Parts: sequence; structure tokens; C-alpha cells
Amino acid sequence: MAELIPLLYSNLGEYLSFSLSSFLKQIFYRCTNHLNKKTNEPIIYSDWHELQHDLIENILQRLNQVDRRRLSCVCKSWRSHVKQTKNRIAPQFPWLVLPHGPNCKSFSFFSMSEGAVHNFKLPKSAKGGLCVGSSQGWLIIIAGSEWDPKVYLSNPFSGSQYQLPSFTTIPSFMDSESSSQDPIYSLTSFIDKIVLSSTEPAEGIVAAILDEGLVLAFCKPGDREWSVFREPNEQAREFLDIEFCQDTLYAVDEEGDFATYTVELTKRKLILNIIPGSSIPINFPPEDVDDEFDVQIIKEANQTLHLVESDGEILIVQSSVDYLITGVGEEGEDEVLEVEGEEELMELLLFRSFLYKSTTEFGVFKIDCSSGNLLVSNVNGLGDRMLFVSTSSSSISLSARDFEGFRGNCIYFLIDNYYNSNFRPFVCRESGVFYLENRRIERPFPSIRLPLQFRKCWFTPPQLY
Repeated sequence: MAELIPLLYSNLGEYLSFSLSSFLKQIFYRCTNHLNKKTNEPIIYSDWHELQHDLIENILQRLNQVDRRRLSCVCKSWRSHVKQTKNRIAPQFPWLVLPHGPNCKSFSFFSMSEGAVHNFKLPKSAKGGLCVGSSQGWLIIIAGSEWDPKVYLSNPFSGSQYQLPSFTTIPSFMDSESSSQDPIYSLTSFIDKIVLSSTEPAEGIVAAILDEGLVLAFCKPGDREWSVFREPNEQAREFLDIEFCQDTLYAVDEEGDFATYTVELTKRKLILNIIPGSSIPINFPPEDVDDEFDVQIIKEANQTLHLVESDGEILIVQSSVDYLITGVGEEGEDEVLEVEGEEELMELLLFRSFLYKSTTEFGVFKIDCSSGNLLVSNVNGLGDRMLFVSTSSSSISLSARDFEGFRGNCIYFLIDNYYNSNFRPFVCRESGVFYLENRRIERPFPSIRLPLQFRKCWFTPPQLY
């Protein structure tokens, strides 16, 4: 029986694309033809739905989620096998959500492990929506209008969908004035990041950073409104990133102080640890590099922090961005202007002709709050771990041992260094792989100009059932 496994698996993609009757004919023909070469004894046929459980499980271990879904549709018996082996299936390599615009009826994903593109139609209520992130195998889709926004959690495999409360229940959303003539951009720009605590949204908590980091809010599917977090001392916060780890939400603040809170939600309590970004060492201080061709290069001009749950621990990934600016002086000027701070830099850039942002360096830090105090330590290597970070989706940590042909000790990154800019061109969407061993960056994806509404994000195919 064991020798049939590679035979079946090598042609499974072909089998599953056939109709049921054709599938049966092909699988039995191949199996019986193979066995006839081994022995002259008569073959006793069994019903195809009675294949041994260990054989089905062995095949399932070698399939991606798309093929598992196809296999589960063959019959009730095989569907049951897929459900029983759910917790023993190896993790899936993240997919890249491909660019799409408003009014689309389907989303496309690129699988690096397969080198294939997968397409999924959107549920009727979410058609025309935009994907603004993903978490725990669910896409975050926003649809509707600027004044009547609808936010959905959507599973492209099962077609399941949950609607989240409207942003109109958040005071700052109604108070904010749009600075853009594009209502869709105004809507998507209100969302910084949305993360889930569980792969089953109905059993977990949804947390969101909104309004340029000024709002931290919570909800559950079915709630009528968002619960906005407010500190007892009314301390102003500017949140940069959030991530769940073992029923605790970690949030990185721009500055502020370290704090731990118990947040009371409907029928739930949540532990919230706020990490000040100022506690993370700046490994790469800004450095100006000027040349004689009216070009200014500012190395490590901006630092971005990403929270990652990795094997039960919380890591902070620090990415550094270089700025290349042309037309630095006004017409007729040879002087290069001094720049202090990001606000002055943004004012300077408003009058320049070209801007290129390039992610050039990464640092990794471990966070420990178990003692009630904040401890930050530098991480020199990740072992066999691969980290996937994005400014829009939940970060992911996987072991390279589970994926043939992939290396560990690296960071796959998708960085949206964008704002509503009049630069032409304006290159700011960074993608690549950073290897900690030799500090080298590979860029397998092109850095191109994309619609401001579109968010680059990773998507982990969910387990079936």
C-alpha cells in the first residue's frame, strides 16, 4: 500500500480536476495497472470511498489548502477525513494579496511556495470592496460609502463572512474631515490595522488601530458598536502596531510609558500591554549623504516597528528606510537644506520633484513583560524561523523545516511607506526578503506605483472546517 502513495499524489492535481466519474476511472486504472506489473494475482476491488484512513491522511499532508478543498468535495467520507486531520496538517505558506481596485468582484493571490495564482470570488455583500488587511486566515474587506462604511471578515475558501460594527460608532470617524477628494481613500486611510485573536472570529476578539494610530478599539462580530479604549489618566497615545499573543494584546506606542491594563469587554476580559516605541534602541541613526547632482540621500530616515508572535514569544521587528530625494534645492539654488525630524522632512518633500523610499535594514528585539516590568533584549538570529511582516496584516512566524526549498533566519516584508502625495513618480511600496545572517536583501517583487487605496498584505490560507 505504501508504494501507491507517491503514485496517487503525483497525479492528484490531475485527478481532482476531472469529473467524479472520470476521477474514479483514472485513479483505479492507474492503481490496478501499477499492481498488475508487480503481481499476477487477481486484484480484489474495494469501494473508492473506503480507502484506508492512514493513506488519506498521508496524501493530505502533501496537499495545499486548494487541493484539500477539492478532495473534501469528492464524498462525505473524504470530507470527514479532511476534518479529522485538521490539527495534524502542516502550516501553510502565506500568500500575497495581489493588487486590485474598487468595484472588483474577485481577489487574486500569489502563492510563492507553488508559484501559482489563485482566484476567489467575493460574497455578494462584499463585491466592490477593498481588502485592507488580513488576520488569522480572514480577509478584512471594506465596502459601502464614506458615510456608510461596511467592514467584513471574509473567508475566501468557505465563503463565510462576518460583519463588524460600523465605524460611524467611533466619534473620531464622524468628526474627521476628509483631506482627499477620493472618498474611498478617505475611508481606507482611517484604518491602520485590524487583527483577530482567534481563527474563529465568533469565539475571539477583534482589535483595531484607527485614525492614524489615535484610536484603539475592540469588538466582536455581531456587536452594534466598537468599544474605544481610553486610559484612566486620559494619556494621549499614537499606536504603531498591535498583535495578540496567548490571549494578551500587545500594542506599540510612539512614545508614552509602559503600561498594563485589564480591558472589560462584553462577557470577556482582555489583558493589554502597551510598549513604548522609545524603549526600542535605534540601531540605525539617520545620516545625510549628499552629492553634487542635486540629490539628497537620507539613510535610515524612518524607522517602522512590527509586532510578531513567534513560537509563544513577542518580537518587535524594526525596519529602516532610506530616502532618495531629487531636486533638493529650489531652482537656481545650490544649497542643500538641513533637515531635522520627519515633520520638517515632509514639509521639504512637498516642494521636491522625486522621492524614492527603500527599506534597507532590519533589527529584531524580544519583549518580556512577565515580571510586570518591560524587558527588551536584542535578538541576533531567528534559527529556522521565517517572519512575515506587513503594515496592514497580522505578522506571521513559521519554521522553514516545514517548507522544502525555503531558508530560515529571514524576514519577508511588505512595507507601505505611503501617504497622499503629488509626487510623480512616487515609489514607496517595498517588498523583499531580509537575511539576518549576512544582512542581505532580495527583492523578488517589483516596487511599483499602486493605488493609494490598495494595501499590500500577507494572507494565510485557513484550515478547512
